[in-house]
Amino acid sequence: MLESLGKSQVVHFTKVTGKDYEALKDPSEEATDYRILYIKVNTRYEEILEMGDFVVERKIPSLEELREFTLSPEGKAEAIMLSG
Repeated sequence: MLESLGKSQVVHFTKVTGKDYEALKDPSEEATDYRILYIKVNTRYEEILEMGDFVVERKIPSLEELREFTLSPEGKAEAIMLSG
């Protein structure tokens, strides 16, 4: 998801409504630049791949994982990069 957002240079999202989306923040409060976030994550990802042979698996995040990601994209990405 982050790769797609970064490549398409998404800077902000459109506000969504409905019971499945009530936990999401108002995008006008969000100042995440997904292109820059993608560059950071992708750079780290490429560094890890250069360290050895890894099998890369694609994963489709659950709705709950997407909700958690939207609450703090930078924090979630940072946590993932530090754990890698």
